[in-house]
Amino acid sequence: MNDYVKEKRKIYREAHKEQRREYNIKYKKRNPERTKELQKQTYERHKEKYLKKAKERRDKIRNEILLLLGNKCCKCGFEDKRALQIDHVNAGGLKNIVRFSSMQTYYKNVLEEIINGSKEYQLLCANCNWIKRYENREVRRRVKLKSKEFKGGVANVNI
Repeated sequence: MNDYVKEKRKIYREAHKEQRREYNIKYKKRNPERTKELQKQTYERHKEKYLKKAKERRDKIRNEILLLLGNKCCKCGFEDKRALQIDHVNAGGLKNIVRFSSMQTYYKNVLEEIINGSKEYQLLCANCNWIKRYENREVRRRVKLKSKEFKGGVANVNI
């Protein structure tokens, strides 16, 4: 397609933006299966780009959280962002995380809570976080149980 045709299409789309938006809304309502299939195809064609953008958005929110929490471990002062973890002061982080569909939505929630003055979160390096979890008996291990009730089953147990 030559540049002239591209430019004409661009001008047309710009001039008829509202009509095209209304048409697209109606089309999606009339053809939900086809719309879903087209969305899947588009996602598959551009998967790398979507994943890259999602990671950028997630990292941006995480960096804002780290900045608000001081950008260093509150126990030992370690500053390497790769090993810093957002910790729930009073444990219960896993219960909180599983409520969200993705880490990005979880980070958004944490950021909002911190901005609103929550003191529930602190920044710990990986070592300090695991030490805290061990000392507070927050560490959970998967243990195979050998009983009739849990035949071949696995359970989480605090150590």
